[in-house]
Amino acid sequence: SHVLRIILQKRNWLALKFSHLLLRFLPFSFLSATVIQSIQFAITSSPISTSNFFLYTGYTGANLQVWFLCYYFYWNSKQKQLKELEKLELAKRLQEAELNVLKSQINPHFLFNALNNIRSLVRLDPEKARHMITNISDFIRYILDAGTQKNILLSEELHIVDQYLMLESIQYGERMQVQMEVNESTLNRRIPPMVIQLLVENAVKHGLGKTDQPVLIKVKTHLKNEKLNIEVINTGRIKKQTSEGGIGLKNLVGRMKMFFGESFSFSIKNTENNTVTATIQILQNA
Repeated sequence: SHVLRIILQKRNWLALKFSHLLLRFLPFSFLSATVIQSIQFAITSSPISTSNFFLYTGYTGANLQVWFLCYYFYWNSKQKQLKELEKLELAKRLQEAELNVLKSQINPHFLFNALNNIRSLVRLDPEKARHMITNISDFIRYILDAGTQKNILLSEELHIVDQYLMLESIQYGERMQVQMEVNESTLNRRIPPMVIQLLVENAVKHGLGKTDQPVLIKVKTHLKNEKLNIEVINTGRIKKQTSEGGIGLKNLVGRMKMFFGESFSFSIKNTENNTVTATIQILQNA
């Protein structure tokens, strides 16, 4: 039984539909029974009639099939339990992620720097200072509302990203080079709040925060092969290639999976021209 269990797992037969699995296992069980009986009678050297040989072979094959059925239903039951546990774990992670949205996104250092930078503008450029105060007010209001909304228009998310980048530009000035390549056909798509914002904040932190040189922050949205593609690109390199990244990005992945299921994918990797690209792909009909 141990050998058969290994064979079932190695051949990936348990991933097949039950009807397809039976079509493979029935002939396999009788072939195995024939081999087992042949070896057994060869070892014992006992004379046996053809009818008895087939009788014993059929009995051994039937035992194998009973074992197989018991093991299959046991394995199937275990898989269902594991899936339920995964759903519960994912739901728990989602709740934790939603609770951490405010903690992670209202970065005290960002707010402190933004307020200090705005204060310095009050004398130099009062009109710009008033504009930035409006920006930071809208930004904080958006974050507070994010915990109560399951999804928003992509256009709304991009608007708050634009306000965030304007606030950061006070500190980084010309060192922060921003490019937005947004396909208008993507603006009415709905996504969970704070998704692009988190990727952009991550790009600013790991791009501008690690060099004194000019850094490109680029946001792209487009449709390709029936998928919505969202890309956030920044100058720099990541030392370790990863599909999900740190805790903040793992929370993002958990939220997106709860919203889109298997219709969603995420990656972050080094790309050409000394850049790092974080990519979200979502099926259009998701």
